[in-house]
Amino acid sequence: MVTQRYSRQGMLNSLPSPAHLRKQAGRIAASARRRIRRGLVESPFADPASQRLIVHCGYHRCGTTWFNNVLSGIADIFGLRYQNGDQRDLRADTEIFLQNDSNVVLDRLPPYIGSHMVRDPRDMVVSAYFFHLWTLEPWALSDRDQYGGMSYQEYLRSLPKDEGILAEMERSEWSITRMAEWDYGNKNIIELKYEEVFIDQDRWFISIFRHYGFSDLAIKRAIAIVMAKSFSVVSGRTAGSVREGDHLRSGDSGQWRHHFTDIHKKIFKERYQHILLLLGYE
Repeated sequence: MVTQRYSRQGMLNSLPSPAHLRKQAGRIAASARRRIRRGLVESPFADPASQRLIVHCGYHRCGTTWFNNVLSGIADIFGLRYQNGDQRDLRADTEIFLQNDSNVVLDRLPPYIGSHMVRDPRDMVVSAYFFHLWTLEPWALSDRDQYGGMSYQEYLRSLPKDEGILAEMERSEWSITRMAEWDYGNKNIIELKYEEVFIDQDRWFISIFRHYGFSDLAIKRAIAIVMAKSFSVVSGRTAGSVREGDHLRSGDSGQWRHHFTDIHKKIFKERYQHILLLLGYE
């Protein structure tokens, strides 16, 4: 696989200027005020005048589809403009933004409030391995010289599971190391662990929406969206019940314990033990 990498300086050079960001923030606020005055939508914010861009940052196989479903659903009921993509393509009128690989320069956003989710990187590896065996994403189906002309998916399928997990461990390095590089002291961002939010969604999403600045009434409406987008409702299964070939394969935590051999554990610790410690997973 060829992973797209961006240098921080290169990304900075391609982002909007501070003057453009000020104009962007003004457009968002003005648009919200117009919709409220016209009675088109009830603002979800406790203080509509202080509305900021909502941004959620995650990583591959770290609940991004889940948050995409929740945040896009919330945008629909409150009439907010939602965007899932890359910061360099961020539209001026976007009000909720999801960046699924956390490749974002926060100080080059307009005024924002947001959330950031991590997951046990060992579970990310296992989840990615099974996902890439059947995904229809074009990058995984394109022929690569590094795999002898096979696609990444064909390459994975050609390997025994234990070797495939090692290959995925190598491929996941970029996402895992990015979690270690994140600034966990940013007060505008509420920090989340996939495992904690998944097991106690009601409590955590109340905290998330309150952090976003939602009113109590809006939080109640938003929680209804969370419940409608939960694993059990969307998949029709309880957490931990495995369905191969499904995007929501299991959803449960600690999957790595069922699939990591002693060799996997040894290699993972050699490469990423410091990140497990940093994130509080070891």
